Amino acid sequence: SSLSTSTSTGISSLSTGLSSTDSSVASLSTSTSTGLSSATSSISSLSTSTSTGISSLSTGLSSTDSSVASLSTSTSTGLSSATSSISSLSTSTSTGISSLSTGLSSTDSSVA
Repeated sequence: SSLSTSTSTGISSLSTGLSSTDSSVASLSTSTSTGLSSATSSISSLSTSTSTGISSLSTGLSSTDSSVASLSTSTSTGLSSATSSISSLSTSTSTGISSLSTGLSSTDSSVA
């Protein structure tokens, strides 16, 4: 039951590591992740995640989140799993056009 707020904004931003790309309500986002990737969705959580990105590419242990009412195309290659966080309160905002993430960059959302 933690409250985490993460905000990253950048055009052509480069980050390294375990990275996650979140897309939420009413967003137009196309994300392609290659590696051990997981599609996660929040159940029964107070979670506000806003991510706007065109052609964002993340490579590594990455997760791609997409939620209700989004125009989202997500392609993941590798060992993938669907996980869900229950009773989490997190606010994560990331905005980037042509953002490339590779390596150890993570957006945390806690499970109560």
